[in-house]
Amino acid sequence: MQKAQGRKVLVYSIYSGTRDTTHRIKNLLQGEGFKAAVLRSSVETSKREDWILEQVNRGIDVLVCNPELVKTGLDLLDFPAIVFMQSGYNVFTVQQASRRSWRIGQKQPVEVFYLGYAETAQIDCLRLRRKKIAVSQSTSGETPSLPVDCRSASWLG
Repeated sequence: MQKAQGRKVLVYSIYSGTRDTTHRIKNLLQGEGFKAAVLRSSVETSKREDWILEQVNRGIDVLVCNPELVKTGLDLLDFPAIVFMQSGYNVFTVQQASRRSWRIGQKQPVEVFYLGYAETAQIDCLRLRRKKIAVSQSTSGETPSLPVDCRSASWLG
């Protein structure tokens, strides 16, 4: 759906170390005809924005990375769709990483998707984090704007 609309997708996977899933995600996407790139921690922080721009110029559809690599300091306006394959419990990281495309200059509507298997700890984690974010937003004077339910969605094709 995103590609058909000409929208690039930023995919987050927290498993980029010992149990690296980013390469597998890239291979699966490429097998379905998507151009994908993986941002690794070996790309120096000061060079990440240029590296990402280079990948965009090469025509990628999807950028895969750990949210820790981009949670602060980067404007990722080219990626109006953000997909968390996993997100973990760190509310700060999730909030920061989910805002990489919601920046001044963004001309497209931004969509953020959280994926998980029904009736698993993943969904429990999503619900807990949703509550934590709502409390965090309320105490900082923001009106919580969170998804009401956890449901399946076609986010890429």
